[in-house]
Amino acid sequence: MTLDIWLSLALIHITAVITPGANFLAVTQTALTRSRRAGVWVARGIITGSMIHVVAGLVGVAGVISQIPVLFAAIRLLGALYFAYAGFKMLQTAYREFRQHQTRPAVNSPVTDQSTLEDLTPSQAYRRGLFTHLSNPASMLYYVSLFTGFVPLTASISDKLLVTVGLLSTTTIWYSLVALIFSQSRIRTFYLRLMPYMNALFGVLWIALAFKLIAA
Repeated sequence: MTLDIWLSLALIHITAVITPGANFLAVTQTALTRSRRAGVWVARGIITGSMIHVVAGLVGVAGVISQIPVLFAAIRLLGALYFAYAGFKMLQTAYREFRQHQTRPAVNSPVTDQSTLEDLTPSQAYRRGLFTHLSNPASMLYYVSLFTGFVPLTASISDKLLVTVGLLSTTTIWYSLVALIFSQSRIRTFYLRLMPYMNALFGVLWIALAFKLIAA
């Protein structure tokens, strides 16, 4: 693989990772509404999902799945249902918050505020990140196109390993930073002040992603 291919691959993946989507929404929502630890574990689930897609792309499994219309449609439908469920739950939370908003005491600290959602266990947060990534067929198609366009079948084992390490390192760094940034006390305090509206926004975004999957 030549230097220009490496640079193109790196630029495309960095752009794809930092573009807001389902993964970004899952990490930010969890870091804001739960805790930094939960946000980091969601990020780890996403990283694991990315690893599965990278391996599937390297060995050609993802490409085969994308060529089976019934199977791919089933994956897309399940992903849409998962996103719609997440959105519905957030809208339910927003509705409860709107009803309680007038009687809630002033928020001074996101740590002591009792209106925050119950924290997720590491396994729950990890599964949320993993399911979010694997239930999105757009992620699979992205890796299929990435490997088809930039990693030829004749590429050496060392080249494939370097590609894998590079892709996963970028994903790890970005989503870990997102979890750390959105769990900062100032950001969470701002979120808590606007909690009903922010939860409603998260719910609408999840449902919009579900419709996007169905319409794709």
